[in-house]
Amino acid sequence: MDSQSSDEPGDTAATNPAAESLSSSHDWQSLDNLLNLALRRPCQSSIPRPSTHLSKHGHTVFSLRPLGCDFTLETAHGIQYQIHSAWILGGPLALQEFIFSEPHPLPGQDFQSSTANQITFPIRIPTVCIDRLVEHIYIKTYRLDAGGKATKVHRATFGPYPEPKSPVDTVAKLMSGLWFHLKMFALAEELKYEALKETAVSKVIELTFLMGPHSVSALKELIRLAYAKSEEARIVKGQEDVFRRVLVAAVLRHMATSWKNAGMDKVMKKLGDTEEAAAFWVDLEKGRARAEELKVEPEKARLEKEKMKNKRKMP
Repeated sequence: MDSQSSDEPGDTAATNPAAESLSSSHDWQSLDNLLNLALRRPCQSSIPRPSTHLSKHGHTVFSLRPLGCDFTLETAHGIQYQIHSAWILGGPLALQEFIFSEPHPLPGQDFQSSTANQITFPIRIPTVCIDRLVEHIYIKTYRLDAGGKATKVHRATFGPYPEPKSPVDTVAKLMSGLWFHLKMFALAEELKYEALKETAVSKVIELTFLMGPHSVSALKELIRLAYAKSEEARIVKGQEDVFRRVLVAAVLRHMATSWKNAGMDKVMKKLGDTEEAAAFWVDLEKGRARAEELKVEPEKARLEKEKMKNKRKMP
């Protein structure tokens, strides 16, 4: 679980026990900030967005491939993505270390390489995830296909035709956009790619905050995945807290808007009564308590300011 040092400003875990298990080292991913975003209150940090200028430049360089490419990412099926190694710098640290450090350490035991200019991903990583990884390296975001799923490979520079299929790839193309974003987060964890993790989290926020009636199924799925007891059932290993915070903020948002007239019983019925949901309700109550505190904090600050102002006026 991420946590801030207790002597840093803005550390809600240090000052508020209710938020302790939901704290974050990323300001924009903190429970307080997500609650303010969800409930449309003033917040310290907005969701990061890629620079339009940098994205345009990335698109331009991307469109010129394979011109100038000096490194290849390859899937287990032989589909290849030629890229410019310089664009790895400052991005996926595990790939950066492989390319630019001796003796070229592999990101994991099941990655393979025959030369320092090429790396082969294991078959457990879906081709569409590698495809969107390459897209993100250049334009700092990734996109889904029509229907909100990742069903097509767009970025390969070479590969067998027709495209080889595996059970992993077939499942990846059938699963929801939410599942795909979590897979991208997990891949980012494995490759030590902080920017991709932030992109995946921001896409989960957009999906769970903004999709209206469709959010219910997404929220139920995220509860199941974020609170799964077994390691095998989780997509994200060891960093579920950020998605738990997103869930709390998203449900409180819906309770304040589209579910406004629904009592807690109806809300619980919407989201289910599974073991995972029971764990979520504990976090939701903590989040609701913190949301109430955040609601009155601006007024407290105003009164304190007024009090200090009056003190200065006293003879």
